[in-house]
Amino acid sequence: MQTVFYNKEGAEVWPCRLCTEKGQTKEYVLSAGTGNIEKHLNKQHSIYEDSPMHKRLHAQQQSIQEAMDSAENNTAKKRKLTEETPKEKPLDGAVLEALYVRWIATDNKALRLVECPEFRAFLAYLNGNVNVWLTNSHSTCGEWVLNQYDIEKERVRLRLHSARTKIHLSLDIWTSPNCLPILGVVAHYISEDNQLESSVLAMREIQGSHRGENIALIVEEVIEEWGVVSKLGFIQMDNASNNDTMMRHFSRSKYLFVFNFNHFAC
Repeated sequence: MQTVFYNKEGAEVWPCRLCTEKGQTKEYVLSAGTGNIEKHLNKQHSIYEDSPMHKRLHAQQQSIQEAMDSAENNTAKKRKLTEETPKEKPLDGAVLEALYVRWIATDNKALRLVECPEFRAFLAYLNGNVNVWLTNSHSTCGEWVLNQYDIEKERVRLRLHSARTKIHLSLDIWTSPNCLPILGVVAHYISEDNQLESSVLAMREIQGSHRGENIALIVEEVIEEWGVVSKLGFIQMDNASNNDTMMRHFSRSKYLFVFNFNHFAC
């Protein structure tokens, strides 16, 4: 939990930790804004907020690192499609698979894009060895997506089970662009390395009515699938009447000892 500091007048302040470590005291009233805090960090400690370029580079590097971590957990044997070109930078097939799947999933790209000659020509211009590992079949690309899903799901499962806190859930229903009712289930927790994390546990199409009992059955399936029944905390949702019905359903189910009516309606 974040610590809140107050000055002698009772106003909420931001104390500079770096100054405190040097035996100095420097604090700013939060109601006055963050401009003076930023100037202090710039002038006294040479700390500057990252530029948009630095943020993009950081996000890019983080994505590459996550792909490398995913590659380490990929047990599928990678097969070269052609011989490598010595003058080009060597590529890791597992990392390439992870990065490619992340891109098509995030940007909603078609699996058949991998078969487009112009697209492959663009990639080959950047690194000719891309043809050594990048499949030219959309069906194989689909297998990559399922493989990466299994890898990421296991990674998230381990993060959930090793969390330092209870697993709190937020739920919501909305209609997809193709008019399907979708229930989203998101977990919120503090990880074992003290990071506040949110993980999407499910995006389930609701079959039948939107009654609370129907929704409760889906949520039960999700928490059992992820094995987090014993670590459940609070549930947050909006104030729709079917959510109240859902919680009443839980009160009559085997989850009574877990949920204990931890229901926030917002």
